Amino acid sequence: MSELGSRRRKNLILFIFSGILFGQFYSILHVGVSNLFASINSTTIGLLIGLFAGIFELYYYPRKLRKFSFPIVLIIRSVYYLTLVVTTILVELVVARMIKNQMNFFEVFKSEEFQYFILHGDFFVSILYASVLIILFNFTRLMYRKLGQRTLGDLITGKYVTPVTQNKIVMFLQIANTGNFLDKLGRGRFNDFLNDFIFDITEPLLTYRAEIYEYFDDQIIVMWNLKSGISNAGCIRAFFEAKNNLIQKKEDYIVKYNAFPRIQAAIHAGAVIKGEIGVVKSTIKYSGDLMNSTSRLLEQCVQNDREFLIEAKLKDKIVLPVILEYDYVGKFLPKGKSQEIDFYSINEKTML
Repeated sequence: MSELGSRRRKNLILFIFSGILFGQFYSILHVGVSNLFASINSTTIGLLIGLFAGIFELYYYPRKLRKFSFPIVLIIRSVYYLTLVVTTILVELVVARMIKNQMNFFEVFKSEEFQYFILHGDFFVSILYASVLIILFNFTRLMYRKLGQRTLGDLITGKYVTPVTQNKIVMFLQIANTGNFLDKLGRGRFNDFLNDFIFDITEPLLTYRAEIYEYFDDQIIVMWNLKSGISNAGCIRAFFEAKNNLIQKKEDYIVKYNAFPRIQAAIHAGAVIKGEIGVVKSTIKYSGDLMNSTSRLLEQCVQNDREFLIEAKLKDKIVLPVILEYDYVGKFLPKGKSQEIDFYSINEKTML
């Protein structure tokens, strides 16, 4: 199974487990722990809701709804989830009564007990409980996407009000020859082109535990924790996975824009300062020499006509996949520094 497939499966299991947990939580709050029938119903309902919610989030939502405005997406998501919850609860409760009372679907649905449950019993409370969770879940998830990975939680908890020093791997990634695309497409079309490009490379980057830190014109700044980035050469595999994902969509780009993005990237590791800044608009920022050095290393991609460059000390910590190889390029002197940096290119091996 691919890294992307494995990640999606793990997240789907997490959705299912969360659904079961919330179902049990409601059952315990409402009827306690002694009612086995209610507990089984809640578990089944939670499992089904978690399953269909996970399928929606992981396989459908990102591409289909990404260009709608925040309020529209919030409404669509909330309606979908409320419909899912109401339908699942009704069907599961009817089926459970069919099994328990040995009745057919219509007999259960028309029964006095079930009608009382719908009109005067716990059904309304269940839907109200679900509606509150749905709105909170959707609003939080959308804000999480708008502000960036972990930023919302970090701002709420004030985790980085006092700046901290962290060891990170930083990747600066850009579209090569952006000026050509701007001249050809114009600023408006180029913005659509850029959005499609960012969308198509984001999933491969996240698959290898990257943090999308910042967008700047045609550049994307990506971060890894040192351990997760080095493990299984994740920070390097992410680049080539993103590149291959773009190649698979080349025909779509040609048809839509008559243009295709080629990517270049530079990767470096070291210490950065992470802290919260801003009053009217707060955010979490990384700063330090590492950011400047990686930006300058990216310039070497253009100057040396290379696709992917890595700083020498980071290169020594990573075992490459067998289909890739290092090639020494040279040295450069970052602005404001007195010591030169050795760097290598990372290339796919030529298959004989």
